[in-house]
Amino acid sequence: MLTLFQKLVLYFVHNNRKKPEQQLDFSKFSRIGILYQKPEQEAAVLSFVEKLKLLKKETSLLALDEGSKAAEAVKLPQVLTQKDLLFSFPKNASLQPFLSRSFDLIINLGKDNCFPLLYVAATADAPVKVGPYHPELMPYYDLMFDVKPQDGIAAFIAQFNQFFKC
Repeated sequence: MLTLFQKLVLYFVHNNRKKPEQQLDFSKFSRIGILYQKPEQEAAVLSFVEKLKLLKKETSLLALDEGSKAAEAVKLPQVLTQKDLLFSFPKNASLQPFLSRSFDLIINLGKDNCFPLLYVAATADAPVKVGPYHPELMPYYDLMFDVKPQDGIAAFIAQFNQFFKC
């Protein structure tokens, strides 16, 4: 899963943040950052974002497209491509537009073995971080959903909606 070097980087990046001490109340989350992988998760994520917008939530998207060499002309969502990665680490300049924002909640919809999105989730300014369950990732998330790989992102979103009653 994660290499020793990746674990060390995440340890130092992640240990500087404060964990939430209050209950997780979805009504208090107004700015939500969503991380996902293109193109396989695109349709489900955009449908989820539309639902969040109906609930008056401000959303920012960051997509990882490892198959593409250059970003598409579309400004939304922000896309990380192969040229934005250096040894699986996103380059800071390519992340600046996303990481300069402050969020109430970060949702990582990427697969549990997607290090670039895990790194972004760990470095993002958000008191609450949600991601896929994996024992190795427990220190980096405040809430995790256990979804089988064959169930995909729709099952993750369904668990999220059920937990937060949205």
